[in-house]
Amino acid sequence: ISLNWKVNFIMQKKVDNIVTEIKNSKIVDDIKKVTLLGKGGFSDCYLINTKNKPYVLKFRRDKETKRLEREFKLLSIKKIVENSLAPIIYKFDKSCKNFRYPYLLEEYVQGENPKKTKITSGFIKTMAEEYKELHSVTSTKTEKLDMKRIDSASYWSKEQHTEFKKQKTPLEKKVMDDLDLFYSKFLKICKENDAILKRKLYNFVQCDPSKENIFIMKDGNIKLIDWDFAGYHIFERDLILFSDIYNLNEGQERLFLKYYGIEPDAKFMKKFCILKLLLFAGDINWLLSQKDKNSKKIKNILKKCLIILKRIEIKQ
Repeated sequence: ISLNWKVNFIMQKKVDNIVTEIKNSKIVDDIKKVTLLGKGGFSDCYLINTKNKPYVLKFRRDKETKRLEREFKLLSIKKIVENSLAPIIYKFDKSCKNFRYPYLLEEYVQGENPKKTKITSGFIKTMAEEYKELHSVTSTKTEKLDMKRIDSASYWSKEQHTEFKKQKTPLEKKVMDDLDLFYSKFLKICKENDAILKRKLYNFVQCDPSKENIFIMKDGNIKLIDWDFAGYHIFERDLILFSDIYNLNEGQERLFLKYYGIEPDAKFMKKFCILKLLLFAGDINWLLSQKDKNSKKIKNILKKCLIILKRIEIKQ
């Protein structure tokens, strides 16, 4: 207990020091109050209340600027700004003159977060339309590694399998046997459908549709925050993440796809299922790489993978 108290005290002291530093800075005029909004994987966000309006200050915990600069460039795309799909970025500063860290000064988004336990058809429709608008921003280029994976499902699956084999995994034998079974079938399916994800255009994706990152505005429109993982990929990725995070059943998932403008026929669903397996394999590997392994989460994801494999096998 004393150790936890000491850790919490040190963390609070750091927050207090940063709050003081922000108040004494020249980031914005007439600062009245500064509070910690949240701590993410790479960045921390602070709410700055001023005489005129609130702002969000998002900064790295180090001097690395690549992620923030990428987010600034992506969210400055004309269509993203015009359609209010993301918070307004007022300033990007990597000079570390006004503040010790590189930062983004953003719009403070106010609205309601959706409830994961009460997913209505209206919310599903609104999110489908939101994604349709977002994904209409395209590029002929993406990261070289992502392009290689998208061009070859076999390459991507082998990459995941190699990563899996590197893990020193103290899991129970049944789980390890199921993982081996999964990969034996998974690798074969990806090899047989190697070019199923291949395309020439890549879509702008947000890649993190957790309820904390979705705000339902007063007018009913949606605004997304937290674009740390955004970039150009394939649009199905966002759709799969949304379906998985909100635990859509088969009927809801098909409704979501139809609202998006896709006819979920056998050909599309096969592609959709293979991409699900590729993404879920990545989730399993990430969980296995953690010091404190969450075997329950691993089992749950693996169970979903085995169900998807059965569906593909039956339809084949």
